[in-house]
Amino acid sequence: EDEERLFLPAGSAWGRAWDLLTQGPVHLVLVGPSAHLQTKRLLMGAHRLYAPHRVVQLLDPDRDGDRIQSLGFPIDREPALYVCFGSQCLAPIFTAPGLKELERELPWRNPERMTL
Repeated sequence: EDEERLFLPAGSAWGRAWDLLTQGPVHLVLVGPSAHLQTKRLLMGAHRLYAPHRVVQLLDPDRDGDRIQSLGFPIDREPALYVCFGSQCLAPIFTAPGLKELERELPWRNPERMTL
């Protein structure tokens, strides 16, 4: 049987799985009160942001204080979005213009980050 015809349909799934395995997901961790307007704006922006294998997590200081502290993020601050990939986290983002800047830069696409 023709192996190329047999395995070709799985090629893109294999490529995505390889990318996830080698690069890992992009974590978007939003720390802020869920009822706060700025938290809602940052959450909407995080969901619109294209990032490979994106994981968006909202942590409310009143509900998730222990988890926030275990991750090393400050609790008593204005709402902030932390973008983490690989073993690094970027500076916190507090505003919609900060998200726009992130969209322009797409730091997780940096070729230096690629490992095979």
